[in-house]
Amino acid sequence: MTWPARKGSQRPRKRSRTGRALPYRAGHDHEERINSPKKQDPDAWRQGFEAGERGGRVACPYPAATVEAWSWRSGFTEGKAAAVARLETTV
Repeated sequence: MTWPARKGSQRPRKRSRTGRALPYRAGHDHEERINSPKKQDPDAWRQGFEAGERGGRVACPYPAATVEAWSWRSGFTEGKAAAVARLETTV
């Protein structure tokens, strides 16, 4: 499904999950922020990985929107994937 283009623009506006139009953001600053590499905290990533390997539901111990929280969640996802892959190879 395509959405109507913003007046004076050829690019259709993006929509949120609720269907509302998101604000149009133009400029190099926005592009650089999106495409710039992010630095992860290796200690937080390792803790998340180990928690993911153990399985179950675990809450992230770091405050939201921090590098540590992002790193922990990334490690948690990778840890869960490693645990699933290990189970699939043993069956």
